[in-house]
Amino acid sequence: KKKKKKANLLAMNRKNHLLFLLFLPLLLFSQDVSLQAFATGFTKPVDIKHAGDSRLFIVEQDGIIKIVNSSGITNTTAFLDINARVRSSGNEQGLLGLAFDPNYTINNRFYVNYINNSGNTVIARFTTSANPDVADDTSEEILLTINQPFSNHNGGSIAFGNDGFLYIALGDGGSGGDPQNNAQNLQSYLGKILRIDVSGATS
Repeated sequence: KKKKKKANLLAMNRKNHLLFLLFLPLLLFSQDVSLQAFATGFTKPVDIKHAGDSRLFIVEQDGIIKIVNSSGITNTTAFLDINARVRSSGNEQGLLGLAFDPNYTINNRFYVNYINNSGNTVIARFTTSANPDVADDTSEEILLTINQPFSNHNGGSIAFGNDGFLYIALGDGGSGGDPQNNAQNLQSYLGKILRIDVSGATS
């Protein structure tokens, strides 16, 4: 019994020493972190992106993208306003994602993910106007429209991978518990991450 007790104590001491060594760097190099507001005054912001320069693009759920400059000042004119095309009445609907083309500085293309007035997901491409701070809202080219059976679980994130493809995150279609089993259905786009090639220019 004494040997067993001694062995248990040794094992406990080893564990304590290991925990101490793991937390020692945190104790030695811990520092206070404080937050400071850089820009304010946004309505339901859901995404923030940059185009490889000093600007930040703030995506608002109601269908507006605003530009914040390096001083934290928001441009008075929106970069893109497609509020009239976007349904944002549902808590998880609206303009949900933004991605700039890897060759944006050359082709001025960017992509958005939004819920249209019929309640369905739209993946669309736009270009900027002659003014780099204002998009051409008439340049919309719809690449995908995906039916959404419910108003929630729409996903929304879009991003370019290192392979140059556009990745699209879609929710399972909504309600609760995926009642239509969309995520497990390989014939459905819902509940998946799609990868599409958008390099083929049509305009």
